[in-house]
Amino acid sequence: MILQSIQLKNWRNFYGENPKIHFATGKAQKLTIIHAANNAGKTNILNALTWLLYERLTPNFREPKQLINEQALRETEVGSTVACTVTCEFKHSGRNYRAARAAYCKRLESVAGSYHHLATKELKLLYQSDAGDWKTDPNPQITVNTIMPSAIHDLFFFDGEDIRAKFEPKRQEEELAGQMRKFFGLNVITDIQHAMEQAERLLRKNMKKGADSGLQEILEKKDQLEALLKSEKDTIAENQSKVTAANDVIKKISDILKSKQEARNLQIKRDQLNKDKDRLEDDLRSNTKERTKLINTSGYITFLKSPLAGLESQIQTLKQHGELPADVKRPFIQNLLDTKRCICERGLSPGNDVKARDNVMAWLERSGMSEVEE
Repeated sequence: MILQSIQLKNWRNFYGENPKIHFATGKAQKLTIIHAANNAGKTNILNALTWLLYERLTPNFREPKQLINEQALRETEVGSTVACTVTCEFKHSGRNYRAARAAYCKRLESVAGSYHHLATKELKLLYQSDAGDWKTDPNPQITVNTIMPSAIHDLFFFDGEDIRAKFEPKRQEEELAGQMRKFFGLNVITDIQHAMEQAERLLRKNMKKGADSGLQEILEKKDQLEALLKSEKDTIAENQSKVTAANDVIKKISDILKSKQEARNLQIKRDQLNKDKDRLEDDLRSNTKERTKLINTSGYITFLKSPLAGLESQIQTLKQHGELPADVKRPFIQNLLDTKRCICERGLSPGNDVKARDNVMAWLERSGMSEVEE
């Protein structure tokens, strides 16, 4: 059953003929939400559907006999009749249906509240034939019960304010079992069983009246054993209920422990990630420090590449024309030996590159000779 629309006229707090309420039926939109303040009539719409299809109302429905709108009743002239109607369109198995039901009331006197509620009109059901025309269903209630049996309708039409209690696992299981027993006619078997138990008790009572002492003793013993058996069965049922409750508690505790274990594992992973983060930050700081030191001590080499090339060219030219002047050459060479580093960045300490140092020392000696000559 796919509900398509509902229209109310003078139903409860819906005065007059109200616009149709269209329900979502498409693939993209499958949910209809009716949002309104308290006492605006949301539950009345639900009960309009159940009353229309099954002439039933939800258990918490207030004033179930007051179906017709009060304002419509007050405006009705004495001796006249007013009606409330509910119509609904729905689709089932590819066929379109229109259902309608009405309740009537006659005003007797001008005094407020002086009304006579007439019998409710039977359900009227139309269906659309394959040819497209609308035809009257001769057995509307049977058709509706075939589409959705009355025995299980309250599993689909129910008051949302009672949804928590309704869908508690134990209550839901018991309610569904009861509805299915009713739907399949199994309540008849239960009724027969109760009737047989009553007949047995009555037969046993009559047997005790006319029985001798021996038979009475046997019957009394039988009653005691049956009472003991019933007590044991009740104890077993109670214990089973306690076991079920204990299993529920165990499951909840297991879920809590599982969630805590998962949280503990996440915390351990978080701590490890924090340690890795600290280590990487330390490495970054250390690398930054080393890079800064390297730039401060050797970064100028990058900028001296071109000047050094020009200097080397000038030195070669001076070599071709003779030695450098001693007053320039000797202090320059001595400064290289004192700093223990050549202009090519090779070390000139005694324990470093001995050949390089010897070459510079030889150059220093030659510069001394040039000074003498000069």
